[in-house]
Formats: sequence, structure tokens, C-alpha cells
Amino acid sequence: MGVNKESVGDTNLSGSMTKQLSKTLSFHPLSKPHISNMGAMIEDMEIDLRSNLDNLSVQKTREVVNSIIRRPGSLAGPRQAQDFTSSLNSAILKHGATRNVDSE
Repeated sequence: MGVNKESVGDTNLSGSMTKQLSKTLSFHPLSKPHISNMGAMIEDMEIDLRSNLDNLSVQKTREVVNSIIRRPGSLAGPRQAQDFTSSLNSAILKHGATRNVDSE
């Protein structure tokens, strides 16, 4: 994902992940063909990848927000942290109100 705006500059957020899974499953040409086994494995892998990405996103967001609030040399105390949290919440709500929801 790339963004090139004056407010944030030229920013690129991207990455890749590779996973491999090997399983021995039962096979029957009529009741449990290979495609059925493959579909189940793909779904399991997708759930695992989505979970890992969600965890990564939450951890990185927390790290970035904490680094902004607790910059060395800043006067960030409880009041400043509360102001920051309030402004962040309002920005998220504003963005959510104008966001186009992707169809699944």
C-alpha cells in the first residue's frame, strides 16, 4: 500500500508472508476427494494468516501510538495523553463515517 500526500510524504507499507503446510488426510474418490482436502487446508491456512495479520496490526498500532505519546523530552503527562486519545478517537470516527465499506 503506497501513499504520496503532502501531509505524510511518500509512504509505503508493504510486506509478504509465506507459509507451508503438510498434512496426511484420508482419501476416497467419491466421498472425500483431493479437492475437498485441499479446500479445508486452504481455509485453515487463511484463518491462521488473517489471525496473524490482525495481531501484527494491533501490536504495530499500539507501538506507534505509544511512541508518539511517550516521546523523549516531551511533556506528555496524563492530560496530554488524554487529549491525544480524544483527538485520535475523533479522527477514527470521522474516517469511519466517510469510509466506503468493501463488499466481501
